[in-house]
Amino acid sequence: MENLKKIMLVDDDTAITSLLKNKLEKTGKFKVVFTNEGEQALNLARKEKPNLIICDIDMPDIPGGDVAREIFETADTKNIPLLFLSSLISPSDSVNGMVGKQHMMSKSSKFSALLTKIESMLNE
Repeated sequence: MENLKKIMLVDDDTAITSLLKNKLEKTGKFKVVFTNEGEQALNLARKEKPNLIICDIDMPDIPGGDVAREIFETADTKNIPLLFLSSLISPSDSVNGMVGKQHMMSKSSKFSALLTKIESMLNE
């Protein structure tokens, strides 16, 4: 159980966090924690110390870009890799998987593609 990688999900859509949590934990490789409020993301990241954060971009309380900025500007969370998972990104944009230095994927990507991306980021 202690070999599981911890993934933190940040998405205002409870259906997305529930679905991803279930699918990721079913692989037997991950423990998943989540918040449905962007403003709680930094505190949860500091408390849980995840190996990877998956964050939506378009959220009503705090945009994902601001969540990422807070995480990257905080000493004890700045080295946690972050993947934006958003409906604002098309599946064709997900082929490259990066915009600038930021990892990104479409929410409509296949779960197998998301899993490959997660494993790739965790092995960097």
